[in-house]
Amino acid sequence: MITARTITKDLAGQSFSVKNAVDGTEVKFEFPSSFDGWPRRGGEAIVAPVVCKHPRQGDIPSIMKFFTHVVPQRAKRQKYLVNHHLAGRFDWLYEAVPYLWVDKTVAGHRLYGHVAKHVCYNRPGDDFERVREHDTDNMDTFSEDNRREMAAQLCIAIAGLEKLNIVHSDLSPKNIVIGKYSDSEAHCVLIDYDGFQSSHAPQLPRQHNGNQVRMLGTPGYQHPDLMRRIEQDNGTDDALFVENDRFALGVLCFELLTWTTATAASLAAGQTGLINEDKLKHGRLDVPAAARSVWPEGFKLLEEAVKEPDINSLPGPEDWLQALQPELRLRNRKNWTTTVFLKIYRQHGNQTPVKKQLLHFEGQSGRGALEKVDPRLSDISYSYKNENGRCISFKLHITSAAPVILRQDGKTKNLGVRPDEVEVGPDDQILTDGWLLKFQDASRGMDW
Repeated sequence: MITARTITKDLAGQSFSVKNAVDGTEVKFEFPSSFDGWPRRGGEAIVAPVVCKHPRQGDIPSIMKFFTHVVPQRAKRQKYLVNHHLAGRFDWLYEAVPYLWVDKTVAGHRLYGHVAKHVCYNRPGDDFERVREHDTDNMDTFSEDNRREMAAQLCIAIAGLEKLNIVHSDLSPKNIVIGKYSDSEAHCVLIDYDGFQSSHAPQLPRQHNGNQVRMLGTPGYQHPDLMRRIEQDNGTDDALFVENDRFALGVLCFELLTWTTATAASLAAGQTGLINEDKLKHGRLDVPAAARSVWPEGFKLLEEAVKEPDINSLPGPEDWLQALQPELRLRNRKNWTTTVFLKIYRQHGNQTPVKKQLLHFEGQSGRGALEKVDPRLSDISYSYKNENGRCISFKLHITSAAPVILRQDGKTKNLGVRPDEVEVGPDDQILTDGWLLKFQDASRGMDW
C-alpha cells in the first residue's frame, strides 16, 4: 500500500486520466513536480495535491486522499457521494465533497482513494481548530456578522445533507475550514466526508484487519448518550455509530459565535473545546460564563440538546438557524433614484462569472423573471412598482427549496426556504443555492 515516502519519491510529476462521466472525454490529473509541505497524514489516509486538467473548466486544484487500508465497502461508499455531484451543483458550500473515485496503478503504485477540490487553494482560510490557536488572525478578528454567517452556512450544509439522508459523522473544529474573504464576507466549508453514514450506502465496519475504521465523532462534540455508549464499548459493537450531526452542529455553532482567545485562556488544563467533556458525559453542560453571555439563545438551545434523551429529537439545523438570526433592524429604506441594476455571481471552479443586468420596467407595476438572465434562476421572479419614472418597490419571489439569506446594512438574516416575498433596496444582497445577487441603483452606472 502507498506511503508518504512513495508519494513524494515516485508520484511527483506523474499523471493519470479518467473518462468524463458526462461525455466520455479523457480528463487528465497531474501531480506536482515537488510536494512542498505535503503529503499530510490523517487517521485513515494520506492526502496530497493533484490538479484536474479539465478540458472546459480549466485547471481545478484538488486534493487526493489515498486510503491506507483497502476496505471492501470503501469504493461503493465513496462512489455514492461522488454520484450526488454536490461539489459541482452547490459550489463552495460542498466544495470538499469528493467528485472522483480512483482505483488504478500509477508508477507501480495502487492509487486507492478519492479526489475533492482543494478548499484552501489561493483562498484565505484554515480549519477552525488551527484558526482559534493562531497567534494572529485568530477568532478575535472575526466580526459578529462573520461568525453568524459562517455558523449559518454550516447549518445550511447540514440541512442539505439531512435531506439526502447523509450524516457526516465527525463534525468538529478540525473538519470545518473557515476564512474571511473581506471584512463583510466569510465562508465555512465542511470537509472530510470519509466516515459518513447513509442508509443508502454500505456502512464501514468497526474494524478491518485489526484497524479501527469507523469513526464515532470527536470528544466534546458527541451527545452524552453516545459518550456513555462508547465508554461501555470494547471496540467491536457493530451497532454503534453516529446517528446524526445535530449535537456536534450545535456545539460548533456555539463555539463559532463565542470563541475568543480570552475565553480559551480560561479553560481548564487539557480542555480544548468550550464544553467540559467529563461533565458532559454525565449530562451536565459546563461552559465558561463569558461564552454563555455572548449568545444566551445558543446556550439555551445547547442545554436542550444535552438534556434530550432521544438523539433523533435534538434541535436541528433549522432551529440553530433561527437562534442565529439577529434582530434585523430595517433601515429607513433607501429610495431607488432610477431603476434596479442587478449583478449576479456564481463561483465555478476558480472562476466567478458575473452577469450584469439592467432591469427595464414597463408601466407602473408588473412582474418579471430572472430566468431571462440565467435559465438556472427559474425559481426566482420579481415584482415592481414605478412612480414618476423611478422604481418605488422591488420584491423578489423565491420558490426553490434552498434557504435564503438577506444581507442588509451589514446585518445577515436567514429568511428560510420559499419566502413569500422579499423586498430589497439599493445595496441589499441575497444569497441562495450558490447564487449571490447584488442590487444597486442604476444611477451609479455599470461598474459598481
